Amino acid sequence: MNLSNYDNKVDIDFIDLFIMPAKAEDFEFYFQMKCEKENIYWSGYKSAPDKEKLHTWFMQKVAQYKDKYSYKLYIILARTNRIYTKVGYLSLYPSCNCKDCCEISIGVSSSHTGKGIGTKAIKLAIDESAKIGYKKIFAYIRKDNIRSQAAFTKAGFILTEQSRKVFFKNINCDVEMWEYVYDL
Repeated sequence: MNLSNYDNKVDIDFIDLFIMPAKAEDFEFYFQMKCEKENIYWSGYKSAPDKEKLHTWFMQKVAQYKDKYSYKLYIILARTNRIYTKVGYLSLYPSCNCKDCCEISIGVSSSHTGKGIGTKAIKLAIDESAKIGYKKIFAYIRKDNIRSQAAFTKAGFILTEQSRKVFFKNINCDVEMWEYVYDL
């Protein structure tokens, strides 16, 4: 797969979607994603991340990729007419809640939201989780994040009765995160 011809102005009406393990050369894209206003807001931060600290963290995750049950960071790629576009990222990481379970987080670039990319990427992550050997996937979604709730529900996740409170710096309070689960 030739990934050298990225174009971030692609029409995503009809696309093939892929997730690829993040590589060192993906850092600038990942950093740009983390600096998007929507991404900062939904992640609960007040401002964009420190580039140097994020780079250190990113490179650690890239280096750990081959460890079976490690934090796995992927870049979401859309393909139209042989043009590959980086449109987001997703992460799979071991859950603290149960053995053989993972958690998922996802971010789609604000210029590509509302096109079904999140749902398609989540479905790819389900397949990837099964290949790794996980038995269950958890997603924790802010109760006011309607788009993410819809994407995970469309991908087959079920809302449980569980939730947890997480402190969000950007609004200076605890936010209820609803638990969604997918059994593999």
